[in-house]
Amino acid sequence: MNKSVTIFLAAIVIFLAILLIFFFIDREKEAELEETGVEVMQQEEQEVIVDDMDEILGEQAEQDTFELPSDEFIQCLADSEMVVYASKTCPACTALADLFGGYEAVEGLFVFCGDDWDTCEAQMQTNYVPEIQYKGEVFEGGRSMEAFAGLTGCEL
Repeated sequence: MNKSVTIFLAAIVIFLAILLIFFFIDREKEAELEETGVEVMQQEEQEVIVDDMDEILGEQAEQDTFELPSDEFIQCLADSEMVVYASKTCPACTALADLFGGYEAVEGLFVFCGDDWDTCEAQMQTNYVPEIQYKGEVFEGGRSMEAFAGLTGCEL
């Protein structure tokens, strides 16, 4: 075989090898980007949900005169058969508990599903926390002290 033909064929083989390498590297990068893109989208969706919840709770806090309710008010809510099913890992539950003055203030009113799963499983109707019930019915109204007072007749 002619020396120039051999060099030409070797160059073609090297060129094809380089193309294959770039092809496989590009495919790996595409796969990584797709995986990362999905993870980024899921993370962004979670951030939007948390931001929306923070905005809603922030608006409610601004509307309320942010004065912590009395122990008597909280006890009245519990005595009137109001129950809040919650989880300490739920940001909305924590925000709601903070409106009452923290987890210690709501011990008689909140049922923490992480601590008492059997009760939550038996009593909850929506399987989403926080679930507020009044006399066994899910309360869909606002999450403010005024809304709770209006519902139960308890005085702030």
